[in-house]
Amino acid sequence: MVSLFSVFLFTSIFFYNDNYRKTIFLNKEEISYFKETAFYDNRLNRWEKPVLIEIKGKPSKDDIKQLSILVKEIAPYLGNTSIQIVKNNGNLVFHFESDLTQFDENPAFKNDKIPLGFMKPVLSKQHQFIKADVFIHPAIISTKRNEVLRHELCHSLGLMSHSFKAFQSANLLGKTVFKDLKDYEKSLSEKNIPNLDKMAIGFLYQEVKTTNYSKKDFDRDYTFAK
Repeated sequence: MVSLFSVFLFTSIFFYNDNYRKTIFLNKEEISYFKETAFYDNRLNRWEKPVLIEIKGKPSKDDIKQLSILVKEIAPYLGNTSIQIVKNNGNLVFHFESDLTQFDENPAFKNDKIPLGFMKPVLSKQHQFIKADVFIHPAIISTKRNEVLRHELCHSLGLMSHSFKAFQSANLLGKTVFKDLKDYEKSLSEKNIPNLDKMAIGFLYQEVKTTNYSKKDFDRDYTFAK
């Protein structure tokens, strides 16, 4: 959780760097998901400098391995913004702490249920990330821990909102309509970032020209996504 254009059905986005995904087609569901999750206070936020992930606390070997896999998986969607794990001096810090201070004493959660994880960003007036901290609750384990890790990574890269809408495609920040119980059970063991989230991040970093692009601008350019 966060303590935070076309009228055609399909739009092609072309990426020119060999490390990018070459062509991404955004359909109506993907545009709708972007609108729901990327705008925070009606504005977009993203990194305009290299993302340096630092790991603090007492992460398990699986935590480190999974975060490394996720970084490699999402890197092609970030355009000219590089991302890597560093030993120190990071600007995006993942905290695997054993104490609950950040959870129990956080005034943001005073009247709410304590989350399993949260992201705390520092943003510039230009809606750019200066730094961010991600806290993973030490009590969660196994597949739920992995889900929270993927969820908070998406927040920390700019998908700062949640959606209360239900989507046919798997996603981390909204609701998913499962075909059947087997489909749901399969989702519990998923370790990759869903395509819907990757497409939204790719759109944010490779199609949106400026973070001054407002939700009002988006509604004007993508009328079918209302």
